[in-house]
Amino acid sequence: PEPLAIVNGGSGTASAVRDIAAGLAAALGRRTRVRFNGRVRAGDPRHFQADTARAVANLGFRPHWTLAAGTSAYANWWTGIQALEETAG
Repeated sequence: PEPLAIVNGGSGTASAVRDIAAGLAAALGRRTRVRFNGRVRAGDPRHFQADTARAVANLGFRPHWTLAAGTSAYANWWTGIQALEETAG
């Protein structure tokens, strides 16, 4: 393994920004319609895809979560953090 290597975690499958945003809104219980104005600036990503090669090679990582399951787990974590901050308040 590489010492102090930074690795990406993810499914290794490209996901559209629209799908990620809509899935996160739904997982957080928001009735938000995701809209884009159609203008794309230089450098704006249309898709995200984690390069998991280093994690696979060095850690034996194998992605097993779907985008929906990962988004739901993230939303649950975020909701829990928000609740903790409100009670600590």
